[in-house]
Amino acid sequence: FLFGLHYAYWALYFLAVGASLGSLGVIRGLFSGTQVVSRVGSSWLFIRLGYRRVAVAAMTLQVVAIVLIPATTSLLLLTGLSVLYGAARGIGMVANALGLAEASDHSTVGRGSASGLFNGAADLGTLVGPVMAGLLVQAVGLNAMFVIAPLALWLCYLVSLWLVLRRQRATMRRR
Repeated sequence: FLFGLHYAYWALYFLAVGASLGSLGVIRGLFSGTQVVSRVGSSWLFIRLGYRRVAVAAMTLQVVAIVLIPATTSLLLLTGLSVLYGAARGIGMVANALGLAEASDHSTVGRGSASGLFNGAADLGTLVGPVMAGLLVQAVGLNAMFVIAPLALWLCYLVSLWLVLRRQRATMRRR
């Protein structure tokens, strides 16, 4: 969802604050390159902190990077936010893949099915993100959408995480 929202609407904001089309291309390239580098170079984080902590931190950083977009019109700061978002997204994708692999080891669902479901959910977010963000932009404006949508998603993420942890603890107590 965040990627779909960001991908569809960040360029509109950048153009509105005076960025050139060339600047947009360079910034998108830096965003994409940062994702690749962060995926390759993130293994030490998982060794040191574990994939669960890294996943929560990565999600939080993605939300922060997007929420801060309308706080500035500086192309340098906007580039920095895009790079931060790219790094957090790349690391978060690795953390989620590790979590998927571990969960499928302890589940009746095979890795192939789990991977298909995971990737389908990511594709659904990329499809639904721009649509929902567009409806929100229509209702509250572009700047407010960059704040409301990521914070609402982050709240849903935290509630879901709390519910999963609560269920895991209850299952452990029953054993």
